[in-house]
Amino acid sequence: MTAEPKPASKTEPSADPELAALQREWNRQKLLADISEQKRKALTQSLPPSEAKPLEGKTTVDANAVIEAEILAYGAVATVAKALAEKVNDPKVNAPILIYYDKDITAVMALEAYLAQLKQLQNAYEHLPEAVKSGQAELALELGVATAVIKTAVDLLALFRVDTVVAGVQMTTDDLSLASAVGGILAQSGRKVYLTQLIPPVRTGNLVAESLDSARKAAVAAAARVAKLSDGDDKTLATMRLKQLDEVRRSYEDLLTHLAADGTSALANLIRGEAISEILANKDARIVFLKMVRIGGANITRQSLFHSKLTFSGGVIVNCIVFKPDRTILWSDTLHSYSGEFCKVPPTFRIAPPKTPQDATRPTASIAIATSAAP
Repeated sequence: MTAEPKPASKTEPSADPELAALQREWNRQKLLADISEQKRKALTQSLPPSEAKPLEGKTTVDANAVIEAEILAYGAVATVAKALAEKVNDPKVNAPILIYYDKDITAVMALEAYLAQLKQLQNAYEHLPEAVKSGQAELALELGVATAVIKTAVDLLALFRVDTVVAGVQMTTDDLSLASAVGGILAQSGRKVYLTQLIPPVRTGNLVAESLDSARKAAVAAAARVAKLSDGDDKTLATMRLKQLDEVRRSYEDLLTHLAADGTSALANLIRGEAISEILANKDARIVFLKMVRIGGANITRQSLFHSKLTFSGGVIVNCIVFKPDRTILWSDTLHSYSGEFCKVPPTFRIAPPKTPQDATRPTASIAIATSAAP
């Protein structure tokens, strides 16, 4: 009787030595993993329960934390300001530069209207009593003109009311920062720069008082001529005309004591307009309109499987228009500047050490521009 062959054992080594070695390594790693899992379970069961979770390792940026981006944005403003100052500054001209401010334009317009109407009033006085000698029809026409002048004088008050907008856009804080940057560079180059939003200019003349005085003198001279007329219709009509003109003149004088809703007087606005007019009397003077079209920045977060990266950036878009004193455009342009991305915005304000013992009591500061851009 022949014996049956025994089945091959499941653990019988393979005929391939390399495959057998891999099988042993796989068994070993599986056993080590099982041991590690059992140790973890034993440790977990031996500790009190906890709801603590591992950190995800991500970077979160508060949307309101914008100081780094703002620093870079205003650094871009400085770059644009330098380019604008170079375009505005003509080394061949040493005339004053006026940074545009809408209240200046309002004041100049009010002054021009006020002086023009006073001149018309003075001319009316100077034509007395000749203006009434041609008859009642011409007198009626002159009285109509006088009435219109009175209405215009009353309407002139509208130029001093707070809710009246004559021209331009109110400068915002961002516009002011641009104006200060451009004005500072121009001033360092030796140009006389006026930033009238902060400090109003000072007049050297007194056109308003002189014009009112001329009107008063014309009124006195007209009254003397009317008084010399013989009694009759001409004198009666001339006296009526003189009285009408005196009422108009007093309305202009009363205007100077009128207070606007914001507490400013018409006289203060006329004086401001006179000071601005004196600046613009120089034909080489320039009016520089500056507008911050857009300023902003960003906190940029980049995440990957292994790390996260935070960078900052800022930029600006500005508009500039340069006018000549005759109110025509000399040139205009829109410029922009972008900071690029920065991993870190370094401190830029440093107190400079005193150079001499006398300087020790004089606090000074120097500004450094951040240059460490993100790789």
